[in-house]
Amino acid sequence: MNKTYFRYHVHSSYSLCDSTTDFKKYVDAVAAEGGKAIAFTEHGNQWCWIAKKMYCDKKGIKFVYGIEAYLTLGTEFGKIKDNYHVVLLAKNYKGVQEINMLFSNSYKDDHYYYKSRITFDEFLNISDNVITTSACLGGPLYQIPKTIDKLTQKKSNIESSLKLILADYNKLVTGKNSNSAANIKKANKFEKQIEELKSEISNTEKAIEKMKESYIPLLKKFNYLEIQHHPESEEQKKYNVMLYKYAKKYGKKLIAGTDTHSFNAYEAECRKLFIEEKFNKGKVEKYPYEDCFDLTWKSYDELVECFKKQNALPEAIYLQAIDETNRLAEEIEDFELDRNFKYNDIPGVEDTKAELMKRINERFIEKKEKGIIPQKDCKTYLNRIREEFRVLDKIGMTGFILFMSNLMTWIREQKIPVSPCRGSVGGCLIAYIVDIIDLDPIQRNTVFSRFANEDRIELGDIDIDIPPDQRHLVYDYIISSYPETQTAYIITFTTQKALGTIDLLGRVYKDTVTPKETEKIKEQFKENYRALTEKFPEFFEECKETLGFGSDAEIEFIKTYGKAIKAPNEDIDKIVEFHKRNSAPLRTAYPNFAKYYNGLFGVPFAQSVHPAGIIVAPSYVNLPRDYGVFQNDGKRIISIDMDECHDVSLVKYDILGLKQMQILRITCETAKIRVPLSHEMNWEDPVVWKHMMDSPVGLFQFEGNYAYKLLSEFGPHCVDDMTLVNAALRPSGASYRDNLIAGIPNKNPSKEIDELLAANNGYLVYQEDIIRFLQEICGLSGSEADNIRRGIAHKEEKRLQTAMPKILEGYCAKSSHPREQAEQEAKTFIQIIKDASSYMFGRNHATGYSMVGYKCVFFRTYFPAEFIVGYLNSAKDIKDIVKGDDLSNTLDISYLNDPQVRERKAEIIRKFSDNKNFSVNDLPEYPNKILIHRPTFGKSKGLYTLNAEEYAIYKGTASFKGLNVKVSNELYDLAQKDEYKDIENKTSAQRKKIFVRLIRDALSNTSLRKDQMLLLIRLNYFQAFAPDKTLENIFENVGALTSGFKFETFENKQYKKSDLPFLPIDLSVINVLKKSEAPATIRGVNLIEYFDIVAKNFKDEHYTLKERLDYEEEKAGSFLTRLNTRSPYYYISDLKTYEYKNRPYFTLYNLKTGRFEKASVNDAKYYVNNKIEKGDLITNCKFEDVPKKARIDGKTIVTDQFKRIIVKWSKSKKY
Repeated sequence: MNKTYFRYHVHSSYSLCDSTTDFKKYVDAVAAEGGKAIAFTEHGNQWCWIAKKMYCDKKGIKFVYGIEAYLTLGTEFGKIKDNYHVVLLAKNYKGVQEINMLFSNSYKDDHYYYKSRITFDEFLNISDNVITTSACLGGPLYQIPKTIDKLTQKKSNIESSLKLILADYNKLVTGKNSNSAANIKKANKFEKQIEELKSEISNTEKAIEKMKESYIPLLKKFNYLEIQHHPESEEQKKYNVMLYKYAKKYGKKLIAGTDTHSFNAYEAECRKLFIEEKFNKGKVEKYPYEDCFDLTWKSYDELVECFKKQNALPEAIYLQAIDETNRLAEEIEDFELDRNFKYNDIPGVEDTKAELMKRINERFIEKKEKGIIPQKDCKTYLNRIREEFRVLDKIGMTGFILFMSNLMTWIREQKIPVSPCRGSVGGCLIAYIVDIIDLDPIQRNTVFSRFANEDRIELGDIDIDIPPDQRHLVYDYIISSYPETQTAYIITFTTQKALGTIDLLGRVYKDTVTPKETEKIKEQFKENYRALTEKFPEFFEECKETLGFGSDAEIEFIKTYGKAIKAPNEDIDKIVEFHKRNSAPLRTAYPNFAKYYNGLFGVPFAQSVHPAGIIVAPSYVNLPRDYGVFQNDGKRIISIDMDECHDVSLVKYDILGLKQMQILRITCETAKIRVPLSHEMNWEDPVVWKHMMDSPVGLFQFEGNYAYKLLSEFGPHCVDDMTLVNAALRPSGASYRDNLIAGIPNKNPSKEIDELLAANNGYLVYQEDIIRFLQEICGLSGSEADNIRRGIAHKEEKRLQTAMPKILEGYCAKSSHPREQAEQEAKTFIQIIKDASSYMFGRNHATGYSMVGYKCVFFRTYFPAEFIVGYLNSAKDIKDIVKGDDLSNTLDISYLNDPQVRERKAEIIRKFSDNKNFSVNDLPEYPNKILIHRPTFGKSKGLYTLNAEEYAIYKGTASFKGLNVKVSNELYDLAQKDEYKDIENKTSAQRKKIFVRLIRDALSNTSLRKDQMLLLIRLNYFQAFAPDKTLENIFENVGALTSGFKFETFENKQYKKSDLPFLPIDLSVINVLKKSEAPATIRGVNLIEYFDIVAKNFKDEHYTLKERLDYEEEKAGSFLTRLNTRSPYYYISDLKTYEYKNRPYFTLYNLKTGRFEKASVNDAKYYVNNKIEKGDLITNCKFEDVPKKARIDGKTIVTDQFKRIIVKWSKSKKY
C-alpha cells in the first residue's frame, strides 16, 4: 500500500487569483491514494466550505476546516501593511465556530487593510479548539524581524525629517517679524507637522516594541512549526533550519506543509498566466519568493524526494515531520453538518402559528366580502386551507409564511409590483389568502404538495419577482426586521468568461499573436457557437455563455447547464458530440489557446454579492459564528453560496429582479394608473388575444425567436395555452413538442389518464401531472405523491418500488378494466413518467409566468406608447433599445380608434386610476404608428418620455456622456416656463434672442455645466431655436462677452477698451448701449439688449451630416439623426477584417429606419475599386442574402441559414 500524508495547507481556486484548481480534484486524489483527510486553507477566507465538506463526506474523506489567515500587529497602530500568514485548523466543531468568528471580525473596517486580518492579541487568545501552524515564508516568525528593520529605518527617516523641520521652525520663531500674520501662520503649520511626526515616531516605537515583545509569545502559541519542501528556494532552506532550531529550543513539533496551489504542472502554468494577467491589471500582488517555489500537488514519495533534494534538514527530521501530518489528522474530530430545516421565526412574535391563523381568517373574510372568493366555493377553499395549514405547521413553516405575508404586504403598500408567483408556491392557497402570491390556486388548478408536504426532505422557499431597481428597498426591509446575526446577503463569484479568456490569452501571447488575430479567433469562436445554437436552438435559448473551443471545461459547462434546464441526457450527449467535432479545427489551429483556455475558463477570480438572495436564520442560529460572515461595501455576506445555503437548509429569500415588473410599473406610472391585481384583470379580453402575436417584443417568456415561433404556431387563446407552450419550449418538451404544437392528441394507456391530461391534449407535460395522477387516480396523499415524484426524478428506484403496491391498488380501484389489464396500464404509464420525470417543467411556476406574459401584452395592447416607454427605460443593453425601437415601428395602433376598444380603454382607466369620471372623450385620436423622436428641449427628460398630446415618445438625455437624470429633468422643468413655449411660432431672430436668455437661465438656475450645454447644442437638443452650428456660435459669443459665463453683471457689464479688439463684439452696438465711459473702460452695457440687437446677425449654419453622426456616436453612444430620403443612406459605424482584408464585415447605420444592419463583402475586386472606410456615408446600396457556410466535422458545408452581403454602393458626397 502506498504511503500517504495529510495535506493540511491547500489552496483551491477559492484562493482567488492564486489558484485555478477545482477543490474536487484534490479530494479525488486523496481518495484515490487511500488518504484519510484534507484541509483547505484559502487565503484569508473559508468560502464555500460547506460544498467542500459535503464533497469530502461523499468521498469518505475527513474534511478539516481551516484558513490561512493574515495577522496584523494591532488595530491601534493604524494601517500597517504587515499581513503575516498563519494556518488555523479547527480541532472540533467549536473550533469551526471560533475560526468563523475570527474570520467575521477580520473584515471589520479597523481590521481590513488590503487583506482581512486578525490581530496579534486575537491570535494569542485563540483557544485549544483551534490548531495553529507557522505557515510559509510569509509567516510572522520569518517576517517580523524584517518588519522591525523596515520600521526602524522608517523611524530614522522620520527623525531626520523632524530635525530639519525643527531647525526651520526655530529659525522662524526667533527671527525678525516672527509675530507677523504670515509667519504666525507658517509657525502654526510647522507646529502641526512637528506634532504629527512626533506622534508617528511614537507609534512606530510602540509598534517595534510590541513586535519584539510578541515574537516569542507568537512562536510559543504555534502548535506546529511548518517546514516546506521547495528545493530551489534558499530562503525556505534558511527558514526550515531556523524552525528546526526553534523546535528543539521550545519543545515544538515540526510538521511538513506543502502550501499546495495547483494540482499539476499544467494547472501551475495556468495559475502563472492568471496571476501575471491580474498583476498587470493591478488586481493582485506577486509573492516575492514565487519563482523558486514548487506549489504543485505532491505524493508522499515526491514530497520526500523534494526534502531530500532541498538538503536542509536531516532525513529523520523531515520524515518525522511528514508523518506528523497523519497524527494531526487523527487528532482532529470530524463533525456533522446541521441540515435540519431552519425556517425563520419573527422577532416579537411568540406564537407564529396563532398569529398566522389569525391572519388567514382576517384576509379570507376580506376576500370573501369583496367577492374575490366566490361565496359558493367557500367550503372548498376552507377545506384546502385546513389541510395546507396542518402541513405547514407540521414542518415548522408558520413563521416563514407569516413573515413572507408581512413582507409582501409591505411591498404592495410601497406600490412595488410583484409577479403573480414564481416557482412552486403558486400551488399554495394560504399564500394566496395572506397575499404572498397573486394567483388563486383553486381557480388556476395548481398543486400544493409540489410546494410543501409533510414528508419533504428538502427545505421549501418562496421566490418573488420585483423591478430590479427596487430590490434594495426590499432587502433593507428584511434586514431591518431581524438582528444582525440572523441576516446576510449571499456570496457569489465572478468567473472567467469564454471571450474574456481568449482576450486574456491574446494579451499573454501578444508577442506571437497580433490583436487582429485574437479578434479572428474570437470571430471563429462565435461562429462555432452560432452553429451550435442554430442546430440546438431550444437548448441554448437562455444560455448566457458563449462556447467555441469544445474544451473539457466547455463540455462540463454544457452538462451542468443541461442538467439545470432539465434537458434529456441523450440530447446533452448529442450536443457535446457535435460541439467537439465542430470546434476541432479551431483547437487545432491555435493549440496554445485551446490548451490554456481549458484551464482558465470558468475559474473564479472575484467575489461579489448574489443579486437575488438574502438569508434569514432562526434566532438559535448565529450566522457569523456558524457559517462565517464578511463585510463588503457595507453589506454582511455569508461565506457560503446559494446552493450551500440550500444544502444546510437555511431559508433564503430570493428577491429576483424581473425586468417585466419594472416595465409594467413604468407603463402604469406613465399611463397614470396603478398596476392591477390578478382578480381585477380580464384574462379573456378578446382585443388582447387578437394582438398577442403582433410582436415578440414585450411578450414575456416568448421574446426569443424560437419561443415566439412555437407560440405563433400553437395560436394561444387563454393563459393555459401559454403555460402549455411555456413548458413545451423547454428542452424537456423535445419528445412531444412537435405533436403538441401541431394539435395532434396523445393517446395514453387508459381513458382515465386521457381525462386527467385532457387540458394538455393528452401529453404528460408538468411535474404536477405526476402528482395529480398519483393523487386523483391512484388515491395517494399529496405528500406521498410528491415524494414519489421526487424519488422517480432522482432515479431512486427503491422509493418507487416501495410505493408500487399502493399505486397499483389505487389505480385498479379507479379503473373499469380487469385487474391484470389495469395493472399493466398503470405500469406502462409509470414507465412513461420515469422516462420523462427528470426533465419535466413545473406548472405552478409556468402558470405564474404566463400570467406575467399576458399582463405585458394587455398593457402593450391598450397602452402601447406607455409600454414602449417602460420597455426602453428598463433596457439592460443596446439590444433591448433596438427591440423597443422595433416595437414602435412594428405596431399598427390604429385599432385604438375603434369605438369598442376606446370604450374598453376608458373603462380600464376608470377602474385602475383615481379618475372615476374618465370618458372616451378624454382619449386622444391615436396615430397609426408610435414615433420616437430625438432628444428635444421642452419634450425630453432624463429618460424616455411620452408626450401625451402627440402620443409620441421623446428620447432622454441622461445616457449622454457627462449628463444625468437630475440635470436633464431640471432642463425639462425649465422649458415649461412661458418664455420658452411656442418657440416654433417665433421668428428666427426672436428664437435666437430667447436662446441667449436660456443660456443664462440654464447655467444660473439649474445644475447644468457649460460643457454639458455645449454637448446638448452639438447634439441638436435645442434644434427648435436654430441650427446646431449657429447655436454654438451664439454660445461661444455669450461665453466670451461674459468672461466665461459669469452672469452676475450680465445686464451691467464693464469692459477694458484694450480688450475690445480681441472680443467677438459689435462696437457700434456697444457704443449705443453703454451708460458711461472712462479713458480706459466702457461701463453699463446690458448684454440682454446687446444680443437682442445682434441676434439677427448670426447666420444659420449646420454641421455636416458626417460631423453630426461622428459626434453622436462619440457623445451619445448611439445615433440620433434620421434622413427621410428615397434611397437609404448608411453610415459605416464599424468595419472589421479577418482573414481577407479586402472582404470586410460592416456594421451599417440605416439613417432612414434608424436601425443597425450587418453585411459583408464577397467581391474583393469591387471593394478595392470602391474603397470605403469606417465613418463614411454610402447610398445606392444593393444587398443580397446568400447561404451561410459552416465548418462541421472538418468540412465546409452550405447551411440553411443566410448571411447578408453588400454587392454595390456609392460613396456619398452630398452630406
